[in-house]
Amino acid sequence: MGWIPGENQRHFQNEGDEQTFKIRALSRPRGTEPLVVILDTGSQAPFEGLYTVEYRQGDGWDRGFVTGAIPPPAVQASGGTVLVHQFRLAGAPASTLINGAFAGALQPCSSLVLVGFGGVTFHIRVKSFDIADGSATVSIGFGREKFVPCFGDVVRNPGGIPLYRDVSQDTKIQR
Repeated sequence: MGWIPGENQRHFQNEGDEQTFKIRALSRPRGTEPLVVILDTGSQAPFEGLYTVEYRQGDGWDRGFVTGAIPPPAVQASGGTVLVHQFRLAGAPASTLINGAFAGALQPCSSLVLVGFGGVTFHIRVKSFDIADGSATVSIGFGREKFVPCFGDVVRNPGGIPLYRDVSQDTKIQR
């Protein structure tokens, strides 16, 4: 994981309760605030149980996430996405995007369940995006997670910061 400095990495601690992380968009780094969360689900093969959780916001070099040829509508509307990658052994692609809802692009109120070594399950839940701050809040924990109703404004965009996309007059972005 040498492409992201160690001080910008956080690790899910495999003990205790669900843990909440605020991660910065890769296009909006700030000091030593986390850019990635690393989850080790355990494995008999090196690296195979390692997953990374990152937030990509549709600005800067990641503008294509919202302006590309066919981005998922949910990604366009929210202005970003949380991606989960699994690492692979040498000789295979370095990592693989974990597919889920919206072609692997996790949105606020969505979650992903991973099965680790020995059948132990982990969940990753996207709680919210803050466009102005350039951050996402995610929680990671054991099990399939309890049902959590999702109410309120989970995509904060104070001041209507442009999401770098063409917006038709009938399309509205919740603020």
